[in-house]
Amino acid sequence: MMMIHDIHFAAPPMLARRLKSDIETAFPDHRLTPPCTHLEMFEAAGAYGRSEAGADGARPPVMTITAYPQLLTRVVEEGAAVAPLAQLALPPLRPEIVAAGLTPPHPDVALVAVVPLVPAVDRRQLPDFRGWDDLLPLIEAGHGVAAPPDDTPLPYLLSAFLARRWGLPEARIRAALDRTSPPLEINKRLAAGDVAAGLLPPAFCRNSRGGEVRLVWPADGALAAPVIAVLSPSAPCQSRDLLRSLLSPAMQRAFADLGGMVPVIDGIPGPAEMEAAGWSLLPTDWTDLLDQSRTMSRQLLQDSK
Repeated sequence: MMMIHDIHFAAPPMLARRLKSDIETAFPDHRLTPPCTHLEMFEAAGAYGRSEAGADGARPPVMTITAYPQLLTRVVEEGAAVAPLAQLALPPLRPEIVAAGLTPPHPDVALVAVVPLVPAVDRRQLPDFRGWDDLLPLIEAGHGVAAPPDDTPLPYLLSAFLARRWGLPEARIRAALDRTSPPLEINKRLAAGDVAAGLLPPAFCRNSRGGEVRLVWPADGALAAPVIAVLSPSAPCQSRDLLRSLLSPAMQRAFADLGGMVPVIDGIPGPAEMEAAGWSLLPTDWTDLLDQSRTMSRQLLQDSK
């Protein structure tokens, strides 16, 4: 009987369906099992490498792919074991990705895509909105800006960035954000005029184009949430081939076209919004991501009590 190897991939539903089909066709001994909830994505990233088998006897995934920074914490700060990548000859990252500081801080962590985060606004309430600093009056007023909920990395990424930019306490900014709605619901609330602005990956507000919701790619760049991948030490050789395939032109196009993500290898067009903005990304500081991982973990632990 063929042994089946599980892959954990925290991906948007449309992209997950496409990747599941492509991966399981090309690698029939691997099974992609996308998590159903944000909390499952968070827990899987934080549980990486903690045991060889779960309580139900199931073996852990041979590959974990996620934008949740708890995986980075496990590998970089806590020393969770990963398979070496040096012999895989992965393609180099494109110059725009390197310039944005997105080269992973660990040699055995691979960057496979980037999730951009940009403002989307109700043009009726904010007809002259241009970029990040136009959010300040709304944040100071304490209402009108929606962000994804606390069980995603995005409100922490956003509040840390705006705190540095404006010299305000991070907790104050996060408290001013409406963090009650998932991305698709934020899109609907913008269209209904319930909130003036929302912070979203572009893929979640494309269906509002032509209506009252306007996506704004700030001139100084989008926030970048890196999607990283690691292989467990027990991963078979086929898993290494699978990781290499995620950086193939076909897969990178799927990330961009279906997931609204930024491709990380050269020669692949980015999402249409990014191409129009000239590939503008804000610099990424991996130390900040590790800080946000701790803040997020504390917040979710507190919420669970």
